[in-house]
Amino acid sequence: MTIPDAQELHTHARRHAPGREQISWRTRLSTWGPALAWMVLLFYLSSRPKLPQLEDPSWNTLFRKGGHMGVYAVLAILNLRALYRRPSRYRLAWLLTVAFAVTDELHQGLVPGRHATVMDVIIDAAGATLGLCLVRWWPALREALAPR
Repeated sequence: MTIPDAQELHTHARRHAPGREQISWRTRLSTWGPALAWMVLLFYLSSRPKLPQLEDPSWNTLFRKGGHMGVYAVLAILNLRALYRRPSRYRLAWLLTVAFAVTDELHQGLVPGRHATVMDVIIDAAGATLGLCLVRWWPALREALAPR
């Protein structure tokens, strides 16, 4: 019989702590997969040197900024879904979404023909807030996000 060292005891205690259930990789994938897939899509779109534009500059700006807000509202909802069992899930979902918006905007600034702006991050944060408020105040959407 071997005596476990401190690291093994610590690892065992963390894995088998009361109230801490084992989560399978399939569950983790189904929980985080949609949010990660959405992030990959946003990263891909940020990598494009040029995106389609509308001819009217006013409508184009409205469409692009509204698009920023909408896609980050969706990302915040997907992050919230992944964090459903966490006590501070709304705050964490918002922070993860805004952190991704910052890194995505920095990445976009490295793409030729694109530029990074603080205003886009502010619009993304507003979109995240809007998405989380929709879930908070729309019971049918909140029920749809609940784990089964």
